[in-house]
Amino acid sequence: MDPDGDDVYFKVKWKKGCPGYDWLGPYPSGEEIIINHTWEEKGTFIIEAKAKDVYNATSDWATLEVSMPKNKQYAIAFFLRFLDQYPDIFPILRHLLEL
Repeated sequence: MDPDGDDVYFKVKWKKGCPGYDWLGPYPSGEEIIINHTWEEKGTFIIEAKAKDVYNATSDWATLEVSMPKNKQYAIAFFLRFLDQYPDIFPILRHLLEL
């Protein structure tokens, strides 16, 4: 939110050392915006964000630490894709699991 109500731009870096996006915006002061990002690896990341108004008055960098576990949906999707490619494997798997 800009103290003078000026429109604002945002810059986001998704992890340390990342160059970040170019300035996004302008957006009306106080408007909530949503920016998405997906990490390919698990770990803890520092997200950095900065704002500037239309007159180039900038904020300091703000940070948020997030932890991303490995995506379980990816493993499930891989397994389902495997079953689609080999539909006859299910009876074999069931037989092996009964042993």
